[in-house]
Amino acid sequence: MTIVTAVEDTERDRRVIAEGAALADAFNDELHVIHVLDRDSLEEGAAADEPGSRPTLEVARDIAADIASLETKEFTPVGRIGSPAGEIQNYTEETEARYLVVGGRKRSPIGKAVFGSITQSLLLNVESTVVTVRTESTS
Repeated sequence: MTIVTAVEDTERDRRVIAEGAALADAFNDELHVIHVLDRDSLEEGAAADEPGSRPTLEVARDIAADIASLETKEFTPVGRIGSPAGEIQNYTEETEARYLVVGGRKRSPIGKAVFGSITQSLLLNVESTVVTVRTESTS
């Protein structure tokens, strides 16, 4: 089986990777680290459209690899393009993951309603067990 760990592109993701790696070690599972580039956040004339540039899927995979390599050496980097919550959910289901590990931040109810929450969507919709790692300090 697999442990899927979703990362953004921040230093906070180190705790998320560490938890995913610990679960993978404990269950002797493969660790897959996924990063999703949101279509809305891609600039006009994105890298995929420019001659000689790296495709955006490769960029997303490289971001996952760069973040994961800070905490572990054994993982499979995965890059996707689209809605982060949807792509993470689809990948988790495709791989029949034992666990999905995601980061979470403390947000007000109004903040969640106005801005949405990828973590909240995953908690409500993914059939695998979802482990949420607090990515901010509690002080």
